[in-house]
Amino acid sequence: MNDLKAESAPPEGEPLRGRTPPRGTLLTVALVLLAGAGLWHGVRQANDDSAAPDGELSSATARAEIMAQAGKLAATAMSYRAAQADQDIAAAEKLMTPAMRKKYERGLPPAADRAQQAKAKVTVKASVASLSGKDGCQGGDCAVSIVSAAEDRARVLVFVDRAATSTNSKDSVASPTWALLTLVNQGGGWLIDDMASA
Repeated sequence: MNDLKAESAPPEGEPLRGRTPPRGTLLTVALVLLAGAGLWHGVRQANDDSAAPDGELSSATARAEIMAQAGKLAATAMSYRAAQADQDIAAAEKLMTPAMRKKYERGLPPAADRAQQAKAKVTVKASVASLSGKDGCQGGDCAVSIVSAAEDRARVLVFVDRAATSTNSKDSVASPTWALLTLVNQGGGWLIDDMASA
């Protein structure tokens, strides 16, 4: 039994030379590193809030930008000055897909009526309603809500205040309305692909 020599620990302060740590220690270190990498990846994914797993945009910034753009698109598309009808129609159609342009044109007054409206100075001013009831809206005070939004397509509900004026009438005619816009992202910009009263 004296043949087996017990290994003694090296003197204190002296490095372990020629000794390898036990396999269990190496396995534990590898598992800790692997778990740390997995945790880092999970936290990184959770912080990347641009889109949910189903493709729905979850970034507050991206959603706010879509709502702001939808408000501007709706106001332009729903405004009309008969005296500048050609300019206003062209400006609105630049914001629409070809399919929406056709639908929009079907809803316009006939050219003969536009001439009469121009004489009467018919103007329809559309603006996004304010949630607080103020005249005009700013940022989060606008009556705009996303129904659904992905990177390339969004459905947005906009409450629009429309006021029509004419020299034939002393009073303006208010016609508040909800508009449901379907937007498509083409070339980095949003266009109206459909617009319907809600």
